[in-house]
Amino acid sequence: MTAQAATGNAEDQGWATIPDEPFETQGSRRRAQLVKIAASLIVTGGASAVSHASVAELAGVGRTAVYRYFPTREDILAAVLEAYSELHGQLLTNEEVAAGILGLAASSRKRLPEATRTVGERLWDEHDWNPDALKLRLAMCILVRDYELMAQLAEVAPRLVEDLDHQFLHPLRELGLTELERRVVTDAVVSAHYHAAVAVLKGEIDRDQAADLAMRMNFAAVHAFLD
Repeated sequence: MTAQAATGNAEDQGWATIPDEPFETQGSRRRAQLVKIAASLIVTGGASAVSHASVAELAGVGRTAVYRYFPTREDILAAVLEAYSELHGQLLTNEEVAAGILGLAASSRKRLPEATRTVGERLWDEHDWNPDALKLRLAMCILVRDYELMAQLAEVAPRLVEDLDHQFLHPLRELGLTELERRVVTDAVVSAHYHAAVAVLKGEIDRDQAADLAMRMNFAAVHAFLD
């Protein structure tokens, strides 16, 4: 039997086909799929709904496949935040977000500084306007509002917490807000983004309305402690 004939028989049986993509690419796709599933679980059942077993079941793989990418449950949750951070990072730098937050202090209801307006527009960029991205935003909002969980995730992915501090909390400190006030503002802003994304997914509001809702809440939350 020739080598060509042997290869042909194997291909006919469907078990010797050489993958078109390198294993690294296949691994990246699998990891992204698992993160997407974890985000959906967070949206429908909260962070407690995420486990190696639940992600594996929805992915149609064994638990060991999930453990291969994420050794702990915290690694899975951190990966969801990292995915949102990467998407967010394509639209805005940490410095631009911080400048937008600081700009709220000098804004009015009818007039926003360019830096603040830029943040509002890019956070709701039209390229980010799809169900998967919106679910990822919802998952981020749910996780960020859980301070105890975020403290645990800080040990797994400290850079995520550092980015959040640089983008949002540090500017609020510069504006003179106390720790309690910063928490109140953070809760209000994240809540606005959450409800706006939910309304969008339900078809109740469009992108411009979502961006306007989020920006008005940002303004109100910050000025509640500045005026």
